[in-house]
Amino acid sequence: RSLCDWSSDVCSSDLINDSIFKANVAAEEVALNPFIPNLTVPVALKQGQISLSGSVSVTQLLQGDKFNFAGLKGNGNLRLAVNNQSNINSEFTINNSIFKANISAGEVGLNSFIPNLTVPVALKQGQINLSGSLFQLLQGDKFNLAGLKGNGNLRLAVDNKDSINSDFIIKDSTFKATVSAKQIELNPFISNLTVPTVLKQGQINLSGSLSQLLQDKNLNLAALKSNGSIQLVTNNQSAFNSQFSLQNSQLMLTASSDLSRLPINSLLAQFPNQQFLPQALEVKGNAKFQGVLSVTNLQLKGNLQLDNFSFNDRQFEPRLQGTVKIDPSKAISINLQGKQDIIAAAIKPCTYTH
Repeated sequence: RSLCDWSSDVCSSDLINDSIFKANVAAEEVALNPFIPNLTVPVALKQGQISLSGSVSVTQLLQGDKFNFAGLKGNGNLRLAVNNQSNINSEFTINNSIFKANISAGEVGLNSFIPNLTVPVALKQGQINLSGSLFQLLQGDKFNLAGLKGNGNLRLAVDNKDSINSDFIIKDSTFKATVSAKQIELNPFISNLTVPTVLKQGQINLSGSLSQLLQDKNLNLAALKSNGSIQLVTNNQSAFNSQFSLQNSQLMLTASSDLSRLPINSLLAQFPNQQFLPQALEVKGNAKFQGVLSVTNLQLKGNLQLDNFSFNDRQFEPRLQGTVKIDPSKAISINLQGKQDIIAAAIKPCTYTH
């Protein structure tokens, strides 16, 4: 039997005989910043209680230099405070290697963790539920996510408005997630935008295998599947609509836009070497694009259609259509044709060396 008291935490344990043990750990007011130096705000364990018991010997528990969780039972709860506010609560149970954990959070400001954010962003509410086998999860040198189950929901507020909602499900390493957003003003994030621009609504659906996605500690995007849509509004008028899907690192895109409502001059102001760009562009017309973007090398190719297109008071015929190809390492080309008018250009990177 042992007892310990280290200023703010207390623990105790009992070894009844060689095959049965009990352990209780209680802690409160333990600052975590000294242990995690990269934390930018005060984070503390406000209160915690963990109880463990087992019907196995210490030798069996540590069999083969790895924990054998058979016969292990326990439960506990932890309460964390972020920025001196009780924000995160978790509870768990363990029964013969099978664990269940519930984590809930609310009102966690994210600006202190991401200082470059220009508007208040906060996790308003979050709930995560996980279950599985500890023996299976910790088998081998890497996490074995087969058998892991879970679900959850996260709700974020941007500029004090409920804007982003996310739901996910995990079953046997396969996950599905949906992220939806609405009414997010983009001007605070892109300082040179000269017209009010709003992400009116957007949604992305994700699915794949966690084991394949996290293979070799790197993100394996080939294992990720997704689809979704985006709608942008400028000056309270629809400016851009897009649908997309991702599979095998290929992003299929369909987009339409009223070019007169896009903040083109604001976007051009983001580029360096302004001496090579026109001082102002006045573009009108409707554009439709359908194509494929390779996520691995950023090559884009597809078909573009322009209706009633005009460029700085130069009016083209009612419809132009053709191809667009962008290969960052080789060339950018566009070839649009009508009955008479043609817009064609090819730009290649400069490889000349002195």
